[in-house]
Amino acid sequence: AIENKSDFHFLYNDDLINVTRRVSIDVKNEKIQDLLSQLFADKSINFLVKDRQIVLSPLPVEESAASVTGQQNKTIKGKVSDSSGAPLPGVTVVLKGTTIGIITDASGNYSLPNVPENATLVFSFVGMKSQEASVAGKTTINVKLIEDAIGIEEVVAVGYGVQKKVNLTGSISTVKFDNELTNRPITNGTQALGGKVTGVWVSQNSGKPGSDGAQLRIRGWGTMNNSNPLVIIDGVEGSFDQLTPNDIESMSVLKDAASAAIYGSKAANGVILITTKQGKNNEKMEINLSSYFGVQTLGRRYDVIDNSAEHMKLSNVALVNGGSSPAFPTSLISAFENGNDPYKYPNTNWFKVLFKPANIQEHNVSIRGGAAQTSSFLSFNYLDQDGMVPNTKSNRYGIRANLESNINKWLKVSGRINYSRRTSEEPYADITYGSLGRVFDMLSGAAPYIAPFTKDGRFGSVQAIDNNGNLLYDNRNPLIDAANGKTKRDENFVSVNTSAEIKFTDNLLLKTTLASTGNWTMVDKYNQSVFGYTDTGIETITKNFNREGLEMNRRSVSTIDNNLFTTLNYSKKFAEIHDFSTIVGMQLESTIIKDLYARRTSPPKEGLTQVDAGTSGIQGNGNMYGLKMFSYFGRVNYSFSNKYLFEANLRADASSRFRKGSRWGIFPGFSAGWRLSDEGFIKDLNLFSNLKLRGSWGQLGNQSIAEYWPYLTVIDQSNSLSYSSAGTFVPGAAVTSLIDQNITWETTSTLDFGIDIGLFKNRVNIVADYFKKKTSNIIVQLPIPLILGGVQA
Repeated sequence: AIENKSDFHFLYNDDLINVTRRVSIDVKNEKIQDLLSQLFADKSINFLVKDRQIVLSPLPVEESAASVTGQQNKTIKGKVSDSSGAPLPGVTVVLKGTTIGIITDASGNYSLPNVPENATLVFSFVGMKSQEASVAGKTTINVKLIEDAIGIEEVVAVGYGVQKKVNLTGSISTVKFDNELTNRPITNGTQALGGKVTGVWVSQNSGKPGSDGAQLRIRGWGTMNNSNPLVIIDGVEGSFDQLTPNDIESMSVLKDAASAAIYGSKAANGVILITTKQGKNNEKMEINLSSYFGVQTLGRRYDVIDNSAEHMKLSNVALVNGGSSPAFPTSLISAFENGNDPYKYPNTNWFKVLFKPANIQEHNVSIRGGAAQTSSFLSFNYLDQDGMVPNTKSNRYGIRANLESNINKWLKVSGRINYSRRTSEEPYADITYGSLGRVFDMLSGAAPYIAPFTKDGRFGSVQAIDNNGNLLYDNRNPLIDAANGKTKRDENFVSVNTSAEIKFTDNLLLKTTLASTGNWTMVDKYNQSVFGYTDTGIETITKNFNREGLEMNRRSVSTIDNNLFTTLNYSKKFAEIHDFSTIVGMQLESTIIKDLYARRTSPPKEGLTQVDAGTSGIQGNGNMYGLKMFSYFGRVNYSFSNKYLFEANLRADASSRFRKGSRWGIFPGFSAGWRLSDEGFIKDLNLFSNLKLRGSWGQLGNQSIAEYWPYLTVIDQSNSLSYSSAGTFVPGAAVTSLIDQNITWETTSTLDFGIDIGLFKNRVNIVADYFKKKTSNIIVQLPIPLILGGVQA
């Protein structure tokens, strides 16, 4: 009642303080000190008021302690702190073997009178390893408690909740962002999974600034469509690109169908649950600053021939062996062998020329703490990354605020806000080659007899020239394409996540979450005319360069996702051996995607880069797409004596990608486990600290395909479909694609058997799984015979 009607919060130990004892008092407008004096008038409990915290400890200690032994007793004082030196209030200090003790005050201090000389004190606190200290010869004992890593790892994130790790029956791995990971210079959270989780394949296919997130596959490719795993951030679907790695607290990877079944249609490729950092109640405010500066270099490169004369000789041999004439005359080869002018007779190693060391720096400031009823986490992040290829760079700014508040004993509310902005720049990316594709295409054919630059600083060209002044090779100087125009990408992301928990009883909890995310991407591109020059002044362009003329284009894509889900949790333990819990819920998701594209070519003067500057080649496209999903889901967990474990999951999803009648997919999952290490005949072996057998089966769905309404007949209208009627241009329309109205869910079934082994107090851990994964009814486009009129699938 006091906590509900005031800002005060009580700290006590249930083993030492009997909070069920009934006391009746009648007070109004009393000070807290006077109120507590009446409440504990029988002197059975001592209280200490510090700020808004009230620490309770048992009394009388003197009489109780004196009865333990007849020897001379003394008072022991001291201070308890955590590993960083911060004081720990609420730590229980007890005489070993008794219930006599006290609790540290708000400053972490304690004073325990009448302690026997041969006694031992036990210091314990939730989430910390208990410590013992002998009293012999001491009057002051200061203790530092350290975090109990095993205790922290015992609870892991699962679908719509948490579970004790020892009770897991599915195949789940966890990654905690400890100091080891925090000190790694990672720019994307995907990079933290490399080498950390069995069954997870991580491939960072690009080192390009701003696009260096790794490709993830959980237990391989499961479909010919999108094989990316589902990423859940604080209960809401998201992506690693929306996160600053420093904000991540932990990650859980759900690998088998039984574990992921509660996420149904989106979980066929596995699920990664991400929990961001949060403050703790009664935690002293802590400010963390982490910064790093680094230099990026190309780790491995091809061992290429960078001697031009040798390259020409081998090329001639290859041409002759293929039945052709040699391309390079002996006189030219001799000139390169004897010449020492690097501009006229270059011997270029293009990997050394194109890839240069690039700077990277990241700074992160976070503020973390909590009062009696409210906890918070606030972070600011900045990343500046230059690319090793010229004219490539990226910047990222991010801010996150996580807040939780216990309004009273039955209501808790929380809110999370995340904003990030990323800007990236690189050379012009055309339709055929894509991002940096032309640069690397030129690099693959760049010969050592191409000079990077001329004497006067212009871009160089091929120096293999015959007596008539003809170039004997295409100019493939990749520096020219690296300097061609610009592609600028601006990405803004905002996520707002609010939830409320209503605790009806100790066993029944209702939680509702409303989340909204927005992603706005703008890409501006333009190209230029960039030339290379020989030492004699011959102007050249790179191979297939600028075939479309100068163009400017802009594409804007905005995506708005709204997510609402409600869960009802019930848990109960019966007869101390039957542990039962269940969760049921429903979820509604809505996605709106808007795409706008504009393009023009041929500006009247080079250097004009906005779309309006173009005078021809006018294009304009725009559309809006919508997706919706509605879901029911539930899970039941049962354990008998904490040794025999069972779990069942079920989810039903309806997707707007499919027509009525084919819209719903039902996805079940079942798993069971046997904790052998808790059996007497295993304990007697004194060999295993953990031994558990697991088995599971489940089905999951997938509807992540490129089309938004694949069951609808779409009538297209474009210039290519238009025609002339009586000399007048008439717009035409036609069906250009065939459809299958009965299109429906892909289904992935997974059977899994696993064993968890812990040896030598879990210093050695072995986790082994056998699984069989099969995907059926894969949604795929089949070729359409041309006799049907050239329509697409």
